[in-house]
Amino acid sequence: MDDSGGVAANVARAIATAMDWRSPTDAQRTALSYLESIKSGDVRLLGSTSFILLRKDWSSEIRLHGLKMLQHLVRLRWEELSSSERRNFANAAIDLLSGMTNPHEEWALKSQTAALIAEIVRREGLDLWQELLPSLVSLSDKGPMEAELVSMLLRWLPEDITVHYEDLEGDRRRLLLRGLSQSLPQILPLLYSLLERHFTGAFNEASMQQFDVAKQHAAAVTAALNAVNAYAEWSPVSDLAKYKLIDVCGFFLSCVDFRVHACEFFKLVCQRRRPTDDSTHEFDDTMRNIFHILMSASRDFLCKYSSSSAGVDKSEVRFAEYICESMVALGSSFMQCIAEDDNVISEYVQQMLLYFQHFKFTLHFIRAKVFINDDICSSILDVSFQRMLKKTVQSGAASVEPLELWNSELDVKVDFSQYRSKLLELIRLIALHNPVIAAAKTSHRVEMTISAYTMSPVPPKDLSLLENMQLGLETIPALAEILGRYLDAFGPFLRSFPEAVGCVIDKLFQLLTSIPLHLRLQICTSFLRIARASDKSILPHMKGIADTIAYLQGEGRLLRGEHNTLGEAFLVMASSAGFQQQQDVLAWLLEPLSKQWTQSEWQNTYLSDPSGMKRLCSDKQIMWSIFHNVTFFEKALRRVSTFQHPMSSHLPWLLPPLLRLLRSIHSLWSQPISQSLPSELRAAMTISHAEQASLLGEYTAKPSKSQSNTSECSPIEMNKEGCSGSNESSTRNWLKGIRDSRGEFFHCVESSSFALALMENVQAMDFRHIRQLIHLVLIPFVKSCPPNLWEEWIEKILYPLFIHCQQALKFSWNNLLSEGRAKVPDLFSNPSGLDLKVEVMEEKLLRDLTREICLLLSLLASPARNKGVPSVEQLASISRADSSSLKDLNAFASNSMIAFLLSRKVLAVPVLQICREAFMWTDGDAVSKVASFCGVVILLALSTDNMELREFVARDLFYAIIQGLGLESNAVISSDLIGLCREIFVYFSERDTAPRQVLLSLPCIRLDDLLAFEDAISKTSSAKEQKQHMRSFLVLASGNKLKAITQQKTANIITNISARQRGAAPNPGPGVEDEAIGLAAIT
Repeated sequence: MDDSGGVAANVARAIATAMDWRSPTDAQRTALSYLESIKSGDVRLLGSTSFILLRKDWSSEIRLHGLKMLQHLVRLRWEELSSSERRNFANAAIDLLSGMTNPHEEWALKSQTAALIAEIVRREGLDLWQELLPSLVSLSDKGPMEAELVSMLLRWLPEDITVHYEDLEGDRRRLLLRGLSQSLPQILPLLYSLLERHFTGAFNEASMQQFDVAKQHAAAVTAALNAVNAYAEWSPVSDLAKYKLIDVCGFFLSCVDFRVHACEFFKLVCQRRRPTDDSTHEFDDTMRNIFHILMSASRDFLCKYSSSSAGVDKSEVRFAEYICESMVALGSSFMQCIAEDDNVISEYVQQMLLYFQHFKFTLHFIRAKVFINDDICSSILDVSFQRMLKKTVQSGAASVEPLELWNSELDVKVDFSQYRSKLLELIRLIALHNPVIAAAKTSHRVEMTISAYTMSPVPPKDLSLLENMQLGLETIPALAEILGRYLDAFGPFLRSFPEAVGCVIDKLFQLLTSIPLHLRLQICTSFLRIARASDKSILPHMKGIADTIAYLQGEGRLLRGEHNTLGEAFLVMASSAGFQQQQDVLAWLLEPLSKQWTQSEWQNTYLSDPSGMKRLCSDKQIMWSIFHNVTFFEKALRRVSTFQHPMSSHLPWLLPPLLRLLRSIHSLWSQPISQSLPSELRAAMTISHAEQASLLGEYTAKPSKSQSNTSECSPIEMNKEGCSGSNESSTRNWLKGIRDSRGEFFHCVESSSFALALMENVQAMDFRHIRQLIHLVLIPFVKSCPPNLWEEWIEKILYPLFIHCQQALKFSWNNLLSEGRAKVPDLFSNPSGLDLKVEVMEEKLLRDLTREICLLLSLLASPARNKGVPSVEQLASISRADSSSLKDLNAFASNSMIAFLLSRKVLAVPVLQICREAFMWTDGDAVSKVASFCGVVILLALSTDNMELREFVARDLFYAIIQGLGLESNAVISSDLIGLCREIFVYFSERDTAPRQVLLSLPCIRLDDLLAFEDAISKTSSAKEQKQHMRSFLVLASGNKLKAITQQKTANIITNISARQRGAAPNPGPGVEDEAIGLAAIT
């Protein structure tokens, strides 16, 4: 290795080129390729070169990259060194610590040096740690910089174990954890002494104006606190108390420079589980002490805020947020620790209320509702109603109102919506706990606003406040008319006070007949909500409601959309009255519809030939009459109970015309018919501008509730009230409404008719159409289809779908990956000039359909539909070479839907092709769903004597999964994929040579490597350890080219203070190092 110096110089130049943004793209690419070749080349050259790069005559960026290269060696190539080489390497790395005790050394270099040594300790295990610990204790006594380094190392080691557990083999991890646990009597007192010594040192040096030395002591304190937090996650709570770390962190709550780190300690401890052994009493005492510590700090802060006229700065708010989070965790899990002290409980709840009244926090609520009295409930509701409004502040305007941080200048819309959702949840909990207080507060607010309106116009803010009053009574803010909302909100109230039902119903009918069309549907929806919320209180009024509906309909004052909604509300009312009542209500509602629906004239006119649909779409009155019929049929099926279904007697006359209608609509997309359609109808079949905006993720003005609900009415009805809409949009809505009808219709229909209606033209359907078909019809169908009907239904329904989707998805994915465009069959309205947007929309449609078909596969593989398939544990107890216990695939087909599919070759071939190809599609979400399907396929291949299935799994599927690990998009599920690889190799290699052949085909594999891998995997029965062996072997055999594995390692970032995401952080540029960089962040 005499040329290490020259190689190091070349590497340094390559690092400088790669990190210089002014370098040409080709030069950067060449430099990165050279660096990758060094990392995957000779391991000893990699190590010696990296150590040379750590010399102080190199720049900080190059030294930092040298540390990352060493981390890469330790993490991924450590086993390639001999035992003596590993020990020499470890000694050389430990010697680096003394070179980092320089006041001018950058923090990032010190941190990553400590991280490197922690990684070495993790790889070498208990012996090295026991040797190293005494020298670390001695080193920490030398000064603040040495203490900082030791604390960094102590912090990295346990956190690296807890975060990166996937990388540790089971026995090695257990040994290292045991070593750390045995060392706690040395580690925890050391950390306490470092905190005490260097806090005192910082204070003394600062008082003598020695600020540089004081900063060194402060850095040591910060590092020690970070280390304490790393142990707070897993060390016994009794040990934390025994060695005074809880007390010292309580002291640091009063120190501005260190209090956030101390808060993090308490937040971690408060999330610990209560033990069930003999240490429970000691644990409760510790938690009781933490209650007092946090409440004391909280009391000091709240007193300071209440007496401060200048307000609270951001650092104070952050500190208060940590305190609040910890107190919420305590109250949610350990309230029993202070349950005997009423004074402490009272003060605790009062403090939480003060936080809620004055500050913006991630809102939590206490589930121990027994401790919340009426006054607290009232206060919470008062504040919550005000906070439901998003405050707008004019720039530069002074405000004397209480601090409210939610405004458009400081927070984004999505954050406020989450905050508002939490408020709504809190209001509903209060209303559930004390409905009388909630009703009184709501009524009082409404009366105040209405009374003010009689004297002067109501300000917009007060109208918004009135709008939110319904939230106090567990409703959804959806209505457009304020009085309608108010009445709608009384649904839960009516359940307890049935005597008020009559006047509410009368008022709703008065509103229904006196307001414009676009608000009338809102009132009909109020009937539905009240019927659902008031339960049996509304039953005595059903006859009166039915008479009123019949009267309005006879007078021609009730439109079809309104009739459907009221009919649905009537079904909800009847659902609480029993089966016979439901049957009578259905007969009353469906009798007039059946007379029209069963007439042969309209069916022969519009459904007998392709030109009939053209005539139907030109006759708007008939078209929308059919739409409302179908809509109500679906609502009736959904609203009534499924046991002894009252609709069963109506299905014989309902379903035949419906299936003919669906078949006719689906035929519009077939090539011969679509070409002959009029331009208006063809335009209605394209993707609308609103749908395009949704696919592109663009903002479109959200229609008001009054506008959106007019979709329930036909254009004919809307025109009666002076409304209008384009024929293209009207026809599009009609087609979509009929086409997307759910699968509730098809429980009692002949399978051939069902398949013909839905699947005859599946090859002509566009991707969004197929996706809706799967989502709304086929997935509910699969969920509800019993095993005794699989023979009749499954093949007829799923065969056309799988055949077409396999071909269509393969074509579009190949185009997307090779040409950058998916080329889906969907048509876009006015696509000219939008080529780039069309490409984005096509990719979105492709991914949506891919995920939906993969979701269907995962549903087919769910345990509920595969009860007869043995588990991996059961198969593990059977000899792998013994074939006498294997069964025929058909033996599982009666209680396993996957076995049923695989036993039908026409179904098995396209399904297995989709599975194999999906691993190469760059969509991790779809692959995660396919992986669950493949897991069941593997189990069936192990359990049966089907040679074709075994060959597919052992060769094709095994190779496809390894290919999938080469895609970065599969990094999140790499562990699951490695688990599948482990199962295939462990359980199939003794029966079939294919798994070994697949591994030998990998680019960097040698036979000796494979033999060593087989030996290692045969020596352990632990699935986790076998997975680790498989992971390491695949990395080695691929030349570290499996991006899903390497990217997953890079993504396992070790956090410094909190795992909680507080906002998107900017991506650091080259040379920028922060505490979020973990050991695996090697580029």
